[in-house]
Amino acid sequence: MMTLHDTIFGGVGGTLCLYFLFVLMTARVASALELPRASLFNKLLVVLDTHRFSHSQLDFTLYVARQLGATLTVRFVLRPHTDQKATTMLTQYVAEKAEEVGVCVRSQRGQFKDVLKHLVTEHSPDCVLMGQERFSWFSLPKGYTLPILVMPKQPKARLENFLMPFENTSESFEALDKASQLAQTFRARLYPIHLLELPSAPPKGARAWMYVNREEVVADFARERERLKHRAKNLLFKVRQDFPGVTPELYETSSAERYQALETIARKQNTDLIVVGNTELGKVSRQFVRHLATRTPVLIL
Repeated sequence: MMTLHDTIFGGVGGTLCLYFLFVLMTARVASALELPRASLFNKLLVVLDTHRFSHSQLDFTLYVARQLGATLTVRFVLRPHTDQKATTMLTQYVAEKAEEVGVCVRSQRGQFKDVLKHLVTEHSPDCVLMGQERFSWFSLPKGYTLPILVMPKQPKARLENFLMPFENTSESFEALDKASQLAQTFRARLYPIHLLELPSAPPKGARAWMYVNREEVVADFARERERLKHRAKNLLFKVRQDFPGVTPELYETSSAERYQALETIARKQNTDLIVVGNTELGKVSRQFVRHLATRTPVLIL
């Protein structure tokens, strides 16, 4: 008489059963041994003014810290004639709401740029968060290269759609890799775009002296545009290979319309965060970063 044990583990069925048990046990062991991926940012420094939008910006920074599992240091900069009562209320608000992320909250008197430089040197953060109204590259210590997150006055409660313009440089691909890590951490969608600047018209005047006739000028102009498009398509193919799961897009624009194109795309894509590589700030100027951040947070890597 066959027992239940013989039915399960005997013959071919038993072999298959033991095989699946082996696979299951192997997967569990591998999962247990897998080390968690280190967070991109572990120490965040938030430097804010005391104004009526501080609550919104603080809620946003607490959300970012929780998602990253990062420690958070918050400083309110008290300028002359700052309302001390309002500052005390904001400090208590953060301390009560953010015990789980290890928040250190203090206020400090002085000029914003002087306080910021001192705090960056003292705390050595991985990333600095500040309001759009206070963002200035010249407020940071000389040689500063760490990431900056510039916040609007009323940022969204969650980050679900990331937009990042990229170029054909190793620095841009490195920034894209960091943006991809952040998107995974926030469980957000990353939307990389390449803004292809195309010449809008054939050269005139001194630039056209080398051509024999106008037809040659037009033909060479058309060839140059096609060459740039072909190179851009190859760049998109490389991004798809290096970053599976993302779908980069190509947008044709001109140097004069680049900023407006980025702003329009961000609005159409319902973007929650714009990521810009530090080396691309020549393409997307610092002043325009401040303009973008009036609507959408901008992360400068």
